[in-house]
Amino acid sequence: MAGNVVLDFINTLDNRFVPIGPEGEGGPQELLGTFEDLMRFMVQSGVLSSEEAGRLERRRTRAERNTLLKAAHYVRESLAAALYKIVDQRGGPVSEGAAGPDPTQVEALNVIMRSTFSFRDLQWVGEGSDGKMEWVWTGAEMELPIFRLVTAASELLTSNVLRLLKSCESPTCRWLFLATNRNKVRRWCDMQICGNRMKNRRSYSRTRKAAAS
Repeated sequence: MAGNVVLDFINTLDNRFVPIGPEGEGGPQELLGTFEDLMRFMVQSGVLSSEEAGRLERRRTRAERNTLLKAAHYVRESLAAALYKIVDQRGGPVSEGAAGPDPTQVEALNVIMRSTFSFRDLQWVGEGSDGKMEWVWTGAEMELPIFRLVTAASELLTSNVLRLLKSCESPTCRWLFLATNRNKVRRWCDMQICGNRMKNRRSYSRTRKAAAS
């Protein structure tokens, strides 16, 4: 897992940077290809409860489902553009723009935040000592998943944990994650998958070079 629901969401476009081959093979793999895929992710990641997802699945038309799916893809790719820019430029010289994402990427996120947060109100939720103030969505029920994802994104983007943002060093993966391990030097999304795969490739390469010499 990436350590943050927003990063898990971005990682639902798998093999993001893998080029499409001459025969149409390879390329990115969309893990949220249908409305049902999106609802499954929302429930598994805790963005929606099973009851909330069930209501959305039962009550909405095909057109409404497609609209929500397209909106989710747009939010995901807007976040991905900014966060990958941060990762790719981290540690580079300031003269090359290492200060952060492009202004156009930031503005795209601002547009999403403004349009989403214009439909939320502060409300007192709970009773007695369990009560607290929360932002409550006041817009259309169909847009509730987007509101919760955007809320989580706003918290991540303005948090100090963004300094722990990394991408998997496997060029065919590059999933985003937070390096929250003890020494903050995590290199792979999953050591048992991408880590071992890259080690095996390097070992194979060294073996071939030794045999050739």
